[in-house]
Amino acid sequence: MGEAGSTSPFILYVRPACGLCVEAEAALRRAAARARPPAPIEVVDVTAEGGLERRYGSRVPVLARAGRDLCWGRFDRRVVDALVAEAAARP
Repeated sequence: MGEAGSTSPFILYVRPACGLCVEAEAALRRAAARARPPAPIEVVDVTAEGGLERRYGSRVPVLARAGRDLCWGRFDRRVVDALVAEAAARP
């Protein structure tokens, strides 16, 4: 914690057999790989935990960071790129 280059991970909440989730994960992975330093990401299946399934329901995919939901549903790649770039600039 507090190390140079460390940053809060982006968390992508998904569910199995979700086409939008697959698209969102691909967009997030591309953006995260381009960031300097590369942005950490976690992919979380909401069906694995009842509380998450109740919270997000069918609203997935949901991209969150530092406890805040940033976007959900169909992701605009430009928005994801901007969120990741901003996070890299200000961890």
